[in-house]
Amino acid sequence: MSSTKKRLLLAVDFRDQSLVALEQAIDLARFIDAGILMLHVIDTGYFLARLFTEREHYERLKAEAMTKLNNLAGQYSASGILFETRVEEGKIYDKIIEVADEIHARFIVLGKNETKEGKRNIMGSNATHVISEAHVPVISVGGLKKSAFKKIVVPLDLTRRTRGQLFSAIAFALHYNATVHLVSVMIGGGSERKSLIMKKMKAAQKTFAENGISCTIKLYKKSNDPPYTKVLDYVKEVSADLIIVMTHQEERFENYIGAFAHHIINEADIPVMTLTCHAISDRETSELPPLIDPLGIFSETPRKKFLSLFKFRSRKG
Repeated sequence: MSSTKKRLLLAVDFRDQSLVALEQAIDLARFIDAGILMLHVIDTGYFLARLFTEREHYERLKAEAMTKLNNLAGQYSASGILFETRVEEGKIYDKIIEVADEIHARFIVLGKNETKEGKRNIMGSNATHVISEAHVPVISVGGLKKSAFKKIVVPLDLTRRTRGQLFSAIAFALHYNATVHLVSVMIGGGSERKSLIMKKMKAAQKTFAENGISCTIKLYKKSNDPPYTKVLDYVKEVSADLIIVMTHQEERFENYIGAFAHHIINEADIPVMTLTCHAISDRETSELPPLIDPLGIFSETPRKKFLSLFKFRSRKG
């Protein structure tokens, strides 16, 4: 594994959805020539863990988990992917983020296990923490695996942090020969054609075209429906395979998933790639952070050119 430049971290809890995430991670790893570190964390903060105060009990749990991970790796040995297995103890989300940083993971991939609360599906707390605090992109897999990311939906607003979404969309589109669908919802009145968000979307569309990427734009008028419902409807309309979304925009809340992003992550039945604000700086710089070029395909010159775009103030369209 040490000879592999790129690594994905796959969080495995052995539930059905994490196994779906494993297959999704294999497809991604194969495409970008990466290895996979499968990580299982024994939650020492969980109340049942307090019953296992003797070290021998932990060692037994660790051995059982390692056996399961190795068996999983063996089942997928024909994939040609290099697997590494690892078991840690501690808070689940802390360990996932810590190990991802340690191995310089390109992505964290996890299954979106959900809990029922009345009639709503609520994303698990560990997934929520990882998505909102990770320093690398997180791909949360809910529902069925997508064999390829051929149609990518990118919801946009007027904040400058959306450059990260666009840059990642370019990287994925080039690798997967995908079509990018930019979508936004006006929250004010006025002409759609003359709005700042339309201007931004057209500028982005031109940039995609210059890179040989097919790109469509869709701007919804203001309505009484929450914006996320329009975006999710659009995801179904274009039969999207992947959504790329920022987790939050407010700098005051470092570990906060905004309401819009939370609904998208929670309710989408396709993989969602989330970008946090942690590694994206608003300062003008000659190099974008690794977070928003996760596939590592851009040189400094295209980065500089890209940074010169989309300098609109944080106003709503």
